[in-house]
Order: sequence, then structure tokens, then C-alpha cells
Amino acid sequence: MLISNPDKKKAAVIRYYREKADVFTRKAMAADPLSFLMPFVRQLSPAARVFDFGCGCGRDLKFLKEMGFHPEGIERSPELAAIARSYSNCPVHELDFEHGNLADRRAEALLFSGSLVHLTPDEVQYVLGLALPSLTPKGKVYVSLKEGEGIAEDSHGRCFFLWTEKRGSELWDRTGLRNLSFSRDVSIHGTVWLAWVLECGE
Repeated sequence: MLISNPDKKKAAVIRYYREKADVFTRKAMAADPLSFLMPFVRQLSPAARVFDFGCGCGRDLKFLKEMGFHPEGIERSPELAAIARSYSNCPVHELDFEHGNLADRRAEALLFSGSLVHLTPDEVQYVLGLALPSLTPKGKVYVSLKEGEGIAEDSHGRCFFLWTEKRGSELWDRTGLRNLSFSRDVSIHGTVWLAWVLECGE
């Protein structure tokens, strides 16, 4: 999949989550994490530490904390990071996970809840390569991506890379992740999401 002027498109994504943080938060809060994160939660050990990559407004951080886990967020937008800290009362690191990682720390699970949708398949594989070293052996990974073919662009200039179950499964195989469960769900906004719970090897 090729995209014209990728630097401009990436800048549009960054700008949206900074300038439209409140708008994004209102939309995100309309979804109940209980409806899609339970297959992931069931795989976690009690009090597991979870790194939420691209935590946004902190919706999933708060849910995981209330479930008894120890989540920490990673968020590039300073505006969203501030909202996430206030809403979830969890640690949130201001970090671009495409260029940095928390490999000096360890977690039992990684959460990518919709946070990889603006990345090409090659970029998704690269980000996973950065993130997976922070997992403990047999650590769990949750990934959700939009279903479809090709690339979609919204009115704000954000590009969304669309996925099929087959394309996702092939990528997990290449990165050494074992598929524990797969689901296909329709959000309240009508978006079809593909979600995998994966396990890292030894």
C-alpha cells in the first residue's frame, strides 16, 4: 500500500490528536471497554502490569485499573496524555511509540487498542519489534485494527490503513506471536474492528 506525501499525512494525524483532543475524547468515551477487552483481560494474571500504547484519553487505563491490574499509558499527544492522567489516575508517559520504547521496563501485557490504525503494515511490524522486548515470557498482546481493503482518509486528512483477518494473522506469524483469540466487532460508530489476543514466546 502506497500513500502520497506520507510526511504530510503523518503531520495531519499528529495535529488532529493535539488540536482535537476533546473531540476525540468524547467519541472514545462513548465506547465501553467491557464490550471488547474481556477476551484480553481473561488472559491476564492477577495484578498484571499492562502498557497501553497510544492510550488516548485513558478510557482503557481506567477500566484495567478498576479490574485490578497495573496499567501505564504511552501517549504522543501532550493534550491527550494530560486527559488520560486526570481521568485514569494512572502513570502516562509522553512518548512517540514509533520512535521509542519502554524496553528497560517489563510488563505482562501490551495493549494496542486502535492505536496502530494510522501505520502501514511495515510500520506496525516495526513498532511491535520495538515494544515486544518489554514483555515478560509468555506475555500477552492485544491489537485491534479497522477491517477493509486499502487506505481510507477522513475529512481531517488522517489516513487509516485497513486490514483483513488473513493479513493480520500473517503479520503476527512473522513477529513470532501466537494467536489466542480473534473477534470481529462493530462499534457504536459503525466501524468494523478486528481484534486479536496474542501471546509472545519465551
